This record gives sequence, C-alpha cells and structure tokens, in this order.
Amino acid sequence: MLSVLLVMGLVLLIPAGLLLLIARHGTLRHDPGFLATVLLAAAGIVVGVLFKIQHWEGANGLLLGGAVGLALTYGWWFARKTPKTALDVLKLVFVLSCSLNAAAINFSALTNAAGRLRTLSFWALALYFLYLTYGRSLGANRR
Repeated sequence: MLSVLLVMGLVLLIPAGLLLLIARHGTLRHDPGFLATVLLAAAGIVVGVLFKIQHWEGANGLLLGGAVGLALTYGWWFARKTPKTALDVLKLVFVLSCSLNAAAINFSALTNAAGRLRTLSFWALALYFLYLTYGRSLGANRR
C-alpha cells in the first residue's frame, strides 16, 4: 500500500515540479499585471473544478470563464512578446490545451481527447525545456 502511495505521489509531484521549474525560468513572472491576471484565470478554473466535484451551481460558468480568460490573457502575453522561440510556442500550446480541457469538462465526448492533447503538449514542453536548459550543456561538455 505504501509503494502505491509513493508512486502516485511521484506521478503528481514530478509534473508539478517541472511546471514550477519552467515558470521559474520564464519571463511572465517579471510582469506582475499579466501574472496576476493569468493566476486569477487559473484560479477560476480550479474553483470551477471544485464546484463541479461538489455538483454546485455555477461550475460550468466558472470553468468556461476561467478557460477563456486564461487563453485570452496568455495569448495576449504571447502576442506582445517580441523574441518568440520554439519554447514560447510550446508554452502557448500547453496553456491553450489546458484551457480547452477545462472548457471540455462540460462536454463528456471531448474530455478524453482534450486531456490527451494537454498531456502530450505538457510532455513536449517539459522535455524540450529540459533539453534546452540541461541537455545541450551536457552534450557540449562531452566533446
């Protein structure tokens, strides 16, 4: 039983740690206005999911509002950013897939496909970030 809990904890902590590492290296944290707006939209999604779990009214509106707010805010941030890299595009795809997944919770037929897209975009972002941050420097040291 303990080994199952340990594995489940690692399954949750590894992606969360990778997201925190990516956020720490990002430039969004240097603009408090956009950061607060993005976090507010993400909080709307989290509260919407909690409302959905409890079967409370307003859950669909919170989920949809948070998803649209997150997509629009981060999309605006991406449009303003001048040097766009492949990593920036992967971040945008991940944020948009998270928004799509939050909005798709209301439609059971789309939930599985949106979840798969979110997972795929997360791992593409995480692996590319790890390669850019740590992988290239390891390869350069071997030569």
